[in-house]
Amino acid sequence: TVWQNPEVVISTLPVCQGVISEFEAIISLGSNQNINSISWDLDLSSQDSVIFGSINDSIIHVLYASCDTFNINLEIIDGFDCISNNSIEYEVYCNNDAELILSDSTICLNNEITTSLAANSNINSEPPGVGVFNITGSNLTTLTFPNTAITDSINYQLILTVGGNTNCPAIDTNIVTVYPTPLASAVPSAIDSCGPFIVNFNNTSTPYNQEDISSMSFEWHVDGVLVDTTQNFTYTFNSAAFNDTTYLVELYATSQHDCIDDTSFIITVYPDPIATIIEAGSLIGCEGLTIDENMIFAQEFINNNDTYLWTYIDASGNIITSPDYTGGIENISTPVDTLPPTYTMTQDGDTVIVILTTLNNHGCVQDIDSVQVITIADPVAHFVVDTTQGCHPFTIQTDTTAISSNGIYTWIVSINGNTYDSISTTGYSTPSFTLTNTDNLADSIYTISLTVGDPNDCDSTFVIDNIIVNPVPQANFTTIPTSACADTTIQVVNNSIGNGMTWLWSVNPNLNTVISDPVATEPDFYFPDNQSGSDIIYSISLEVTSDQGCQNTIIVDDTIHTRPIALFSINDNTCGPDTISPTNNSSFTNSYLWSISSSNNPATIVDVTDSVPNIILPENNTQDSIVYTLILTAITDNGCQDTDTNIVTVYPTPLASAVPS
Repeated sequence: TVWQNPEVVISTLPVCQGVISEFEAIISLGSNQNINSISWDLDLSSQDSVIFGSINDSIIHVLYASCDTFNINLEIIDGFDCISNNSIEYEVYCNNDAELILSDSTICLNNEITTSLAANSNINSEPPGVGVFNITGSNLTTLTFPNTAITDSINYQLILTVGGNTNCPAIDTNIVTVYPTPLASAVPSAIDSCGPFIVNFNNTSTPYNQEDISSMSFEWHVDGVLVDTTQNFTYTFNSAAFNDTTYLVELYATSQHDCIDDTSFIITVYPDPIATIIEAGSLIGCEGLTIDENMIFAQEFINNNDTYLWTYIDASGNIITSPDYTGGIENISTPVDTLPPTYTMTQDGDTVIVILTTLNNHGCVQDIDSVQVITIADPVAHFVVDTTQGCHPFTIQTDTTAISSNGIYTWIVSINGNTYDSISTTGYSTPSFTLTNTDNLADSIYTISLTVGDPNDCDSTFVIDNIIVNPVPQANFTTIPTSACADTTIQVVNNSIGNGMTWLWSVNPNLNTVISDPVATEPDFYFPDNQSGSDIIYSISLEVTSDQGCQNTIIVDDTIHTRPIALFSINDNTCGPDTISPTNNSSFTNSYLWSISSSNNPATIVDVTDSVPNIILPENNTQDSIVYTLILTAITDNGCQDTDTNIVTVYPTPLASAVPS
């Protein structure tokens, strides 16, 4: 048979050194319901003792003389000799020592004290709130107290518990008094101003704890340097030239319990305004000199100046006005206030005094600077001309007058805004200019200006405008025809352009020529006969005059060709049939044309274009003579002609008849 073993568990609790330990066997029976033996092994030394029970009891009480870890063993045997064992490690805690030794028994609020604490130590306080830091073995431990503002001292009872987590604690107590932090406070008479200025600091500090300010001590520091230890403080603060100057004033207030507070003040000393006009260009110039940022501007002092004001006055102190500043240029702040108002000095020999006033927003004393701007007296330009109107081309003569200054003379002739001619000389000059007008209908309007300059680059200009160059008409015509044979009349087509024109026609050579009307718009021209053998070139001239008296002439050549001379002789009577030939004495001809006619019985010309043709005359079988008209036409290369005519009579053939007797 296999029996079930019993089971046993050791029940106990750890104790502190010097406290009786209790061990109890908790038995669960097996197959047998009887426990025959219980045996404890309690790891006892000669100093340890059993206080109650024995090693064979189920409950036993033992007093261990030392703190240590002990091996506890228990064995039980039931009625069937079945055995059960149980073992544990049992700890007897060492007792702790508590002694609260503090570095200070009085502290200020927010301060700390230290103490030396062993491990497993704990500090509580009454009232609560003390904090414990850095508990590491026996090292120094920092104790902090609540930093809630207080106005009276607080006594804290500190309770030190050592080994509280081992059920073997030790306790010690001590008292710490926490004094309030005083209030460092003062009221300065001013915190900013223009320097140098004096500031009085009225000390309003309080020590709290129902104590008087007289119980306190003070230190006044300026920029980190101890200056005074009195209750109230007076100090003179100086300014820098170009920047805001700040001073750090610190007050350290200490109560009689050596509790300290501090406060600080920033004292700002503003620099005075500075007015400085920078000359970027010349302050002396000619008429038209413009005061603007290219001439002057205010030097900017960012920390000194907040406002720049410009005033312009004349030499008599009068405020200057302009179209842009109709109310006067007085204390003007421009959009970029370091730049002056723009003003053009339109008079020569003038003076403008520019005044710059600078201010700041802190009420410091304003500053003023000024400059004088001057325009130089200009030279004088003046001249006259001999006339202001003429026909193209028109030469105009200039002449300077007595009031015109000597200097650099620049003459400019312009038309429609464009320069037509220019001359520049050193010293007096009186040039002439030839003005033109290429139009035939419209006037050209010229302007002549004289600018007299001096070594200062100042100048004066005098202008004569509305100088009129009248248009010259354009004479133009064509002939119909452009050439012809002599003894002819030709016509003209007038294409002239102009205003209110009149005409005058002429011919050269004019021998035996006839103009139907020399002042007509389009007259006829008759040219006489010419059989000289040479062409004659006639020059036809048209002179056109406008209603402004301007004239233009055109000459057109017209060629009148020579006519030939037709001349021949011939035997003027004959009997037919017969062949006859003329004798041709024609001149200046290149070709011929013959013709012959009669009332009946026509004749024949073998070659009508031959210079000396054969002419066949038929027999005249009539009873009367037949008269033939022979015509010669002589022709030149230009088609000019002349004719000559002769008569040839052909007599009838007689009748030979006889009556014999």
